[in-house]
Formats: sequence, C-alpha cells, structure tokens
Amino acid sequence: MNKNTVYMIAIVACGSILVLGVIGMVLLGIKGGYIPYAIIFGLTYFAWKKIISSLIVKKYYFSNGEEKLGPFSIEELKKEHINSESQIWIDDSKVSKSATEIEEIKELLELSPPDIEKDITSNE
Repeated sequence: MNKNTVYMIAIVACGSILVLGVIGMVLLGIKGGYIPYAIIFGLTYFAWKKIISSLIVKKYYFSNGEEKLGPFSIEELKKEHINSESQIWIDDSKVSKSATEIEEIKELLELSPPDIEKDITSNE
C-alpha cells in the first residue's frame, strides 16, 4: 500500500470521526463553548496518528558490526540476530539508535529468549 493510499484512508476515517462527533453534539444539544469541539478535534488527531502509524510499514536496518543490513520489516527483523546493543536505523535515517530505544524492537527483545552462553569448561 503506497503512502497516498494510506493518507486517503486516514483522511476518510478521521473526517468521519470529526463529522459524526459534531453531528452527535448538535443532535444531543451539547453546549459549552469550544471545549466539546476541542475534545472532538483532539480525538480526531489521535485517531489520525494511530491510523497513519499502523498503515505505514516501517523499514528497519541494522549493523552486524561490519556493514549496514536491510531493509527489513518488523516481521523479518524478528528472524535476525539482534540484541539490546544492536544499532538500528529506521527508514534510512541518518542516526542509529540502540535496539532498546525503539519501542517495537524493545518488545521483540523482551519476547525472544536470552542467549545461552556455552560452558566451555569440561567436567573431567
């Protein structure tokens, strides 16, 4: 889905929220100045952000210490060997962040089992 399609879906959805909210206030006879309208506009704004962020697929890049690898979707990134110290770039940004600074990747790290260190001492 391209970004223009995503924006059109978000505009229609948020426009519907806004129109239905205002119509509902008029039908219910809600008065009180600008406060109820501000609440509806606020809800519309948060709906807009949620819709846009859920529909636009982010691409992630990470470094294996030698080179920058990617792009990966969040699903593809689950299969890569990243840890809390991995440096991650989102959508070709110039600045990397550690994996623990990015909420959706931090959740991946919490779900994955810890690395098991092999005991190299022998029991002779």
